[in-house]
Amino acid sequence: INSCAFLESARKETLDTVFECDGYRRDGKLEKIVMTGCMPQKFIDELFDELTEVDVFLGTNDYDLLPESIEEAYRGNRVHYVGKEKKVFARKDRVVTTPLHYAYLKIADGCNNHCTYCLIPSIRGRYRSEREEDLLREAEGLGEIAELILVAQDITRYGEDLYGKP
Repeated sequence: INSCAFLESARKETLDTVFECDGYRRDGKLEKIVMTGCMPQKFIDELFDELTEVDVFLGTNDYDLLPESIEEAYRGNRVHYVGKEKKVFARKDRVVTTPLHYAYLKIADGCNNHCTYCLIPSIRGRYRSEREEDLLREAEGLGEIAELILVAQDITRYGEDLYGKP
């Protein structure tokens, strides 16, 4: 379950999905439940103790730990690997799930604005730009696409933290 913690409705949808999956497990149609993403990243202290239906918790940059965490769960343990490796940007081979003519390229993560209504800084941390050479290498690895869509919480700030100017 890849979770979102930004809106209350998204948090409710995640919890509903956990309980739905737990029903599949009771029916013998599912063995383990893994929750990844923003909800564990923000709320792991509450979730790990209270949401015992989940076998594995991983945060926003912990996806490389998925195989290891599932093995641990199959040994009979509940797993909390949120932030275990302290990575800024996860680097694994991309699995492009968009149509062949376009792809997304994440150029930065986090936010420094701390708006009163927003959880992003407390979930994703301070704004961090990807290095230009890493972005170019990733973009080249996407193959022949017609449209490359750049994404970040604040794309206009790209580079300030690395190069001193946007």
